[in-house]
Amino acid sequence: MKAENKDLFVDLKPSTIQHVLRSGLLTALEHRDREGRKVIVLKPGRWNPETFPLFDMYKTWFVILSKLIEDEETQVNGIITIMDLKDVGWVQVRALSPFYAKKVTSMIQECFPLRLKGIHYIHEPSMFDILFSIVRPFLKEKIVKRLHFHGQNVSALHEFVSPENLPEEYNGVLKEIDIEAWTENFLKYDAQFEEEFKYGFKKLQQANKSVIKEDATGECLMGTYRKLEVD
Repeated sequence: MKAENKDLFVDLKPSTIQHVLRSGLLTALEHRDREGRKVIVLKPGRWNPETFPLFDMYKTWFVILSKLIEDEETQVNGIITIMDLKDVGWVQVRALSPFYAKKVTSMIQECFPLRLKGIHYIHEPSMFDILFSIVRPFLKEKIVKRLHFHGQNVSALHEFVSPENLPEEYNGVLKEIDIEAWTENFLKYDAQFEEEFKYGFKKLQQANKSVIKEDATGECLMGTYRKLEVD
């Protein structure tokens, strides 16, 4: 991945994508789901293509997953994603290219030692079939079997995540995620990213031989990871 995506690793650190973090487009809940999995929330309706390019979103995915996967509980239990499509319209659909759809899905499915245990779509817009047709060709069949489509019934999430661990917008009891605190927490890792990626591609690849999984190389990651058989 590194050799094919050199632009991704140029100045790769939280401060360079803080505008995406501050938009609240991509966050993670403080608490886990009923199976102990980390919960990522993606809100593409907050993305204005005229404000920042799709590539910045791609970099943000990489930065966030790089940090989340350092936690051993997340490595073992995996993650789920709440794909909140509220306010998604033609402006976002027209800006989503198959090129970047393939990049993001490949990163999640092939690169990270990560168990993606479910994707929950809510607030699907009228043009959802068009939007999904861009992403669907790049999803593995095991991931397709883990897709859930809830429409406007956000309470359907409660089967998977306790209401006590969900914000009010999903009929939970918690306040909205503090985006400013979320962003500031990531900014403190700038030095770590600078240190890890300053050695170049070959040395970084040598430093990550500890990651082994049946369908992901993990060669683009920082740090060391528990040896997993990822399902």
